[in-house]
Amino acid sequence: MKALVSLLIFTLLFSLQAKESNLLDKVHSSVAQTWNNANNGLDTFFANKTFAEEESEGYLQLSFSHRINEHGIPVNNFDFRMKTSFPQTTKDLKFVIKDDTAQDQIGRTTTLSPIDSSPTDIENAATASKYSAILQYNFLEQDSWKITTDQGMRIDLPLNPFIQLRARYSSKISILSQELELNIIQRLRYYYQEKFSENSEVQLYKKLNHNMGLTFSTGVSWSYDTEQFTLGHGLSLHHKLSEKMAITYYARASALLSSLEYNSLSCGVSLTRQLYDKWFYGSLSLGSDFTRTNGFYSNNYAYFSGSILF
Repeated sequence: MKALVSLLIFTLLFSLQAKESNLLDKVHSSVAQTWNNANNGLDTFFANKTFAEEESEGYLQLSFSHRINEHGIPVNNFDFRMKTSFPQTTKDLKFVIKDDTAQDQIGRTTTLSPIDSSPTDIENAATASKYSAILQYNFLEQDSWKITTDQGMRIDLPLNPFIQLRARYSSKISILSQELELNIIQRLRYYYQEKFSENSEVQLYKKLNHNMGLTFSTGVSWSYDTEQFTLGHGLSLHHKLSEKMAITYYARASALLSSLEYNSLSCGVSLTRQLYDKWFYGSLSLGSDFTRTNGFYSNNYAYFSGSILF
């Protein structure tokens, strides 16, 4: 009986979709048009090489994910991120809403693998639900330089105001007759609760061919809480398999600068595919984490996610 009911419901839904052609497209277009009307244009993005929300003009993204760990409980997460400008006043000022936990900002270098957004810290992943409302201002954008300021409020208890300065220098360089893209990024941030933190990073990108690119990144961070410098670096190889699918191989490591002893390592592979049109994407990541506190025994994981972009 249940199978018959399920079959009838499926048949009804299929017939309705056939009658209303591209129903999902119409729903998506309706929502996107609402944002367009409200913001006089909202750009969407999906960048295979450098997924950098700081550089984007605007977006609206809904994401959901599920992570299965060999050691530890499964982790579910829902994420909402939005960025838009004020074209009637100035395009240099943007309004951002996103998950902006201090822990994520203090101990990280910029994400090396744009496809993989899986958390490597299980505890942070389970508690990453503190959103911030941010006003972002392009203080300077000239030649190879870009300087932005963020000022906002993290919706915490109690409320947690903060300010951030981000400076980026970009250039083309040549090393051993190989042309590379260089990015030097400096972040200075002050939270009312967590106080001061900083992150300095150098990124090198080499385009290997039309479908492959290699990224190396190394950075140093410091926070008021730990009063220690942390060194982090990583390597990722991005391979575009088709117009709808890409795969990324990555490895990352971090250590305390005082002892130069590595305390965490991770490696993995991530496959991302366009599931529907150009706004619904799915990712599957398989990898392993190694931490000193766990004797560097592997903690294998599988990570599934879906993202809807407007």
